[in-house]
Amino acid sequence: FHLNSITIPESVNYIDEFCFDSGTNKIICYKDSYAHKFAIEHNLSNIEFLAKKNVESKTEAPIKITVSGNKDTLPESNVTLDVSQAKSEELETPEIKENIKILDAEKTLAYNIDLKNDKDEKIQPNGSIKVSLEVPEEMDGVNCKIFRVEEDGTLTDMNAVFKDGKLYFYTEHFSLYIIAQEKTNTLGDVNGDGLIDIVDLQRLYAHLNGSNPLENKAVGDINGDGLIDIVDLQRLYAHLNGSNPLS
Repeated sequence: FHLNSITIPESVNYIDEFCFDSGTNKIICYKDSYAHKFAIEHNLSNIEFLAKKNVESKTEAPIKITVSGNKDTLPESNVTLDVSQAKSEELETPEIKENIKILDAEKTLAYNIDLKNDKDEKIQPNGSIKVSLEVPEEMDGVNCKIFRVEEDGTLTDMNAVFKDGKLYFYTEHFSLYIIAQEKTNTLGDVNGDGLIDIVDLQRLYAHLNGSNPLENKAVGDINGDGLIDIVDLQRLYAHLNGSNPLS
């Protein structure tokens, strides 16, 4: 079975080598995409490139986002990308609150992402388009995921990929999106700020005297014996004064 021609989205990352015949089939794809590289590797010369159409968020947007499609997926001639930080009340429905709680993320930020036509009306793309999102300064992109909030409050993982300071994902629908930074278990980083310093020692002491219990207890068990006690406090102090660094 062979296809005469096929348009291959940029999101495709696998093609069976027996799908195409080098003499008759045409691949329609984006330049430098997986499909383009596949065509070169399999000596497929009948290639037609899709023209990219990029739309960037406005300068005053809270984060910089770019969407990439073509004349079919982004058919409107005067499309704009409207990005705004979500209001607290938008996240206050019981369903959304519960699903965000289940994420157990260290940090979350929520944004409304909307495509608009020249009449300032919200529109949706006509197919899958690529989204490039610059990670907010206060977040660590390596540990971030992006979720789309559905109408029933459920969260859809967009399987975002982090590269060169940006998160990339594909979508066919724009609405409310959440960036969630997962908790990290860096031993000794008791307050979760990415550093191991005197603040962590104070935080661990506060846990031990009962004034401020730890939520992420895995980072406080410094000696790995399954307990958080004075021995862990002493071990962290030894690390900070250089006498016994954490491995």
